[in-house]
Amino acid sequence: MLGSNVIHLRLVNSDEVLGELEKVENDIIYLKRPMIVDEHEDPRTRNVNIVLTKYILFNTSESIPFKAEHVITKSNVLPEISDFYFNSIEYNEKYLEPTIVKDIQKTNEMIRQLLDFADEVEVLQRPDLSLNDAISEVLSEDHIEDDEEPKGQIKIIMLPTSNTIH
Repeated sequence: MLGSNVIHLRLVNSDEVLGELEKVENDIIYLKRPMIVDEHEDPRTRNVNIVLTKYILFNTSESIPFKAEHVITKSNVLPEISDFYFNSIEYNEKYLEPTIVKDIQKTNEMIRQLLDFADEVEVLQRPDLSLNDAISEVLSEDHIEDDEEPKGQIKIIMLPTSNTIH
């Protein structure tokens, strides 16, 4: 994009950020649509690929402030990097973000359903299992009394160091 003012910041925490410089004011650098620069090495080819991801996912602000004291370097970028930045933004907005939002909506719906059945939910603390252990448990008809309607049972397995629902 001609006339763009895409810059690169290296932060004191070693993050690398690309963004459109909006303004510098009172030792604050304002970037529009900042993206984190990630380097990934392909183990087979040992080639390094650069991937740009949003600095703050699902941000609704027009620009993000960076304190100058948190910036080690600020520099201009090559036109190819500027193009890559704008292409990455468009790709993220068009393909990745809608997919992520749909997944989050599904997760929210699942959580709402679990909360609606809070009285029927059994939370099992399983410190003896690791995150990669598989659990297979079937509720058979033997567990249902003759005068009861068959009902499913909801079990939430809380694995150590996991904040996810299984």
